[in-house]
Amino acid sequence: MRAGLYLVAAVILGCAPGPRPEEPNPLESPPIDSVRVGGTDEVAAWSYREEAAADLDGDGTSETLVLAADVAFGPEREPLWEDGHRWALFVEPDRGARTMLYSAFVPNGRPTVAILQPDDRRRRRVLVEERAATELRVYEIEYAAQRARLSSALFSQVERWLAPRR
Repeated sequence: MRAGLYLVAAVILGCAPGPRPEEPNPLESPPIDSVRVGGTDEVAAWSYREEAAADLDGDGTSETLVLAADVAFGPEREPLWEDGHRWALFVEPDRGARTMLYSAFVPNGRPTVAILQPDDRRRRRVLVEERAATELRVYEIEYAAQRARLSSALFSQVERWLAPRR
């Protein structure tokens, strides 16, 4: 009771603590599994890569978007897919540090990536669709000034996927 009276008195007398510095919203953090997938230096060394260049942040300069996986290769350089792999998506600018947009261990599936149409400020979001046997996850990620931010997400539990008729 006394603590409550002191707080009321502090507010009335103008002694209340000032506003807290704004903390980032954890719901806006990009989907990064830093426990199972290492940092950008580790994933940049993975051999399996899919790449595309696009101006993601609307500054007139293209960035390179890289989707990488930790898969081993066979004697003819074909990927030897297993039941699950670590995947990572990062931006590799011409200069500056790499920025991780997405990373995950995906069992019995894989992510696919799309660069979306530019908005009114010429910025492009990146769409990551992670499709596994029992889950579908879709993320829209924004990139600007070597920072990533999750702008939307969808998570669905899948009973079964439709199969082609035989």
